[in-house]
Amino acid sequence: MVHCTINLENNTYAVYRAGDTLQGTIELFLEQPKKFRGFYFVLNGRAKCHWTETRRHTSGSGKNRRTRSRTVHFEGKNVYLNAKTYLFGAPGAEATEIESGTHRFNFTCQLPPMIPGSFEGSYGNIRYHIEAVLDVPWGFDKEYKVQFTVVQLEDLNNDPGLSIAVQNEESKTFCCLFCESDPLFMTVTIPYSGFTPGQIIPVTVKYNNKSNVEIDYTRISLVKVVKFNSERHIIKLKLKLIEFPICHNLEIPSAAVCSNSKFCNVVQVMYMVEVEAGVLGCHSGLTHKIPITIGSIPLRMSLGNGENVPSTSASGPFPSAPIVDQSEQKPPSAPEFDLPPSFEEALKIAPNVQPSLSSHGETSNVGWSVSQNIPSAPEKQ
Repeated sequence: MVHCTINLENNTYAVYRAGDTLQGTIELFLEQPKKFRGFYFVLNGRAKCHWTETRRHTSGSGKNRRTRSRTVHFEGKNVYLNAKTYLFGAPGAEATEIESGTHRFNFTCQLPPMIPGSFEGSYGNIRYHIEAVLDVPWGFDKEYKVQFTVVQLEDLNNDPGLSIAVQNEESKTFCCLFCESDPLFMTVTIPYSGFTPGQIIPVTVKYNNKSNVEIDYTRISLVKVVKFNSERHIIKLKLKLIEFPICHNLEIPSAAVCSNSKFCNVVQVMYMVEVEAGVLGCHSGLTHKIPITIGSIPLRMSLGNGENVPSTSASGPFPSAPIVDQSEQKPPSAPEFDLPPSFEEALKIAPNVQPSLSSHGETSNVGWSVSQNIPSAPEKQ
């Protein structure tokens, strides 16, 4: 009988920040002496995505017309960690007999600072694990795995552009037969574009309605976009995390995963503030989107607003990657070892929303959907 246990020291939840040092012990128990070529452990981290699409091809005509379907696979992969360390033995070494009993090995390894955080999605994930492997001569190697969570470390102050106020204007005209109205102007302003989970996004919306169409409602939303990239194709999933009426600040959910487009090109997480102005009649409304960045260390200028920012000290558990993407297509199968705790399990809190996604980039209305009725058109300015 052979048994192996991997223990991570001083970290009950197995949650680490990028750049942290992992310390632990590997215990190998042998009921009787056995021969092995070596015993090593691997620190592994990678981003991977996979999905399938059905393609149809029609050939022939008339009675000979035939339609055939085939399934096309798309996948992408990035490896961030793949460090192998031998505890005894060496590659291709002669088999050595190991005495029975319990053998303990200490290990220490440091995570790189510029790696993406853990993430679980419908079409892909970003995962990290430690794997201990017994190199068995003339047999199958024995593998033992323990997964851990990485929290991305990104200081928003390193990007000066995130501290600049953003003010954008959109306009729209409305047509009736061959007539076109004067434009409806909408100006959206946020004081900066870098935030951390738990912070408030102050959104200001101003109208200048020169048209004869009345504004019915204004809806402000925080939208999360997850993009999966393969070598041949890209798929996007959109999720409205939270919606509020006008004159209400947006609070970023404390379980929000940091933006990672600078760290990973296979599974990318992005955010935007979306403002929608609905109008009366058979006309389509006016929509504007402002991209924002969610990081782990807040802007210094935002701390002067008295906001409560979650602590990033090393004393407590850190947010892990919650599973926020759900679609009709089943996600890739999980490995045969326990996943690390989610953010809610680590901090013992309930999630703010239970999102659901429609696949292939369609937006699902999730969370609150609040509209503010405006009885008449705003005064022209």
